[in-house]
Amino acid sequence: MYNFKNLEILTLYRNRISVLPKDFVFLQNLEILYLSQNKFSKFPKEILRLQNLEWLNLKENQIKKLPESLEQLQNLNILYLLGNELKVLSSSFSKLQSLNLNYNLFQVFPKELIFLKNLETLESTGNQITSSSRNWILQNLKKCICKALSLFLKKRKWTSPELVDTVVHQKRIKAWLVKHDMTKNLRRTRLNY
Repeated sequence: MYNFKNLEILTLYRNRISVLPKDFVFLQNLEILYLSQNKFSKFPKEILRLQNLEWLNLKENQIKKLPESLEQLQNLNILYLLGNELKVLSSSFSKLQSLNLNYNLFQVFPKELIFLKNLETLESTGNQITSSSRNWILQNLKKCICKALSLFLKKRKWTSPELVDTVVHQKRIKAWLVKHDMTKNLRRTRLNY
């Protein structure tokens, strides 16, 4: 890997990889890393040494837990974790702007989301979310694709300015928004049935 130390983008999806080589840490200029559809059951710790990493795709592996030390990835902006086996989330992504948690094993919105002050996009479709966490307040969230959004909206009694640019995938949310006269100021809403 030392010969590839100037590499900025690396795509290694569908390779049945379950561990990364130790010399993977020499890829210090790596900004975008695709490791989707492999055989990782644990988060590859070698990734934690990639200080310039901005975009990480680990979709469709078998990752059950994220390390607390994810805070070491200080430049990470986009994280795809869809199709894993996650039940809990680490709160150590301070700069994260986009997070995809689709098709994991979450039953409630992870309370750790409250610490993601820069988060703009959250996707959480395909989980078993039945209730909303009381602490789930994301002031900068611009795009949300989530099953339990209606529960969240009811509990918070939010008004239309806070719903701007929300993308919703649930029929009953449309009815709830109309019933509570909250559709006037929406700039973009996509309601799929």
